[in-house]
Amino acid sequence: METRYLNAGDGTRLHVHICRPARSPVGRVLLVHGLSEHAGRYHHLMDFYSRHRLEVFAPDLRGHGRSDGLRGDVPDYRLFLDDIDLLLDECNRSAPLPTVLHAHSMGGGIVANWLTQRHHSRVRAAVLTAPWFRLTKPVPGWKEYAFRLGARMLPTWRIPATPPIQDLTGDPDAVKRYLEDPLFHRTVSLRLAVAAYDAGLTALDAATNCQLPVLALHSPDDKVTLAEGTSEFCSRVPQATFRLLPGLAHELHNETGWQELFGNVADWMLTNCGTSVTL
Repeated sequence: METRYLNAGDGTRLHVHICRPARSPVGRVLLVHGLSEHAGRYHHLMDFYSRHRLEVFAPDLRGHGRSDGLRGDVPDYRLFLDDIDLLLDECNRSAPLPTVLHAHSMGGGIVANWLTQRHHSRVRAAVLTAPWFRLTKPVPGWKEYAFRLGARMLPTWRIPATPPIQDLTGDPDAVKRYLEDPLFHRTVSLRLAVAAYDAGLTALDAATNCQLPVLALHSPDDKVTLAEGTSEFCSRVPQATFRLLPGLAHELHNETGWQELFGNVADWMLTNCGTSVTL
């Protein structure tokens, strides 16, 4: 595993994690994490994909992890999409490879917006795990009004952002790592919360613009993001596959037995990269 910094167009330094396979890569994954966390929480998944000869680039989103910016904040949500463009350019400078986007939760909302608003020529497909299109618990109208007003008047005001740990994963080791992680922040800015909420709905409205193959995974028992929102998105995307996974929590990659599930995901990504690998 290696890390480096990449300068975004506005001068923000993005901290990027890179995992290269021991043998020549046959494809590349650009992995986008969720709200309040960082790409370091995905090292086990990155290493797993590298054993399938997939090279993985995973940034700490701006305002997250070791990237620059106020913790849990973004001045403009579109900067997330610009950062994906920048990272794809950087990946191709490293060595042109067929590339798949892989994103979780808020990262899934970011990638869904990128898929429906930006050019697809540099990407073969996308994997979305528990993406944020809609929240499992609807926001009451009065609270949504207060948040929107607050986001205009006090955009960087902090609000709690992390659900109970048992809603994220049932794996004891993952829980321990979460509780001991100094880079995990428990609050976000009002403007990021409102922007992420709106972005999920925007992606749903524009879903038919996505012309790439999409594999979406979600548990009906997810207590954070709503599986029906993901189903709705996939029903509007011509080449989407939706897999419902009962009995799992929000962080599918941190559930017991994740290797079997993500082995199938790796095979799907390799197929869409136009290759297969013998382990």
